[in-house]
Amino acid sequence: MKIIFQWVVLALLFAGCATVPPGSVSLAGALQTEGTRMHELNLRLLNNLFAEKRRALENVLSDQYASSLIDHAFELSPNISKADFPDFLKAVTKKLITKRDSLVNVLETEKTRIADRLNEDYNAFTTVSISLKLMLASAVKVDQQRQAALDQAKTLTNNKVDFVAIENALDDFINSAGKVGADVSGFKTKIDGLLKK
Repeated sequence: MKIIFQWVVLALLFAGCATVPPGSVSLAGALQTEGTRMHELNLRLLNNLFAEKRRALENVLSDQYASSLIDHAFELSPNISKADFPDFLKAVTKKLITKRDSLVNVLETEKTRIADRLNEDYNAFTTVSISLKLMLASAVKVDQQRQAALDQAKTLTNNKVDFVAIENALDDFINSAGKVGADVSGFKTKIDGLLKK
């Protein structure tokens, strides 16, 4: 029974050689926090960029478009009377406001589309980050349980089974497998020696 137990423990050890450091869970959490911070910065950058471009658009409309619109209107109606001037000015202002609203609407629509894309990317990042964090936490828990089982196995066998030495023997055996003469007898001898301690 003792030999079967030792081989089961050895098989478990062989199946779970890789370990995940417990700090990897907190690292994944830190990466998730940094991702959130970067997303917020991206949204601020987007808002600032479009606010700056809206101001530039407003300047172009007031400095260039308004004067060219007025010049064009005077070309079409060169003999505007003083009585018609308020209606003329109202028509020019209405056309200017319509143009401004149309262009600002285009800017806002595109800003919303870009923000939506940034949010989609961030949501995908968040989903992956949470999955990674949960997976790492699960792996750490499995590693801790495996280590506890190994410690308990050492206690049950009166510390006669040196799992570190067994793992080293396994590594040596696996490394020798690629050679023409895999050292099977040497591996068996090492394991026998470790089990007799």
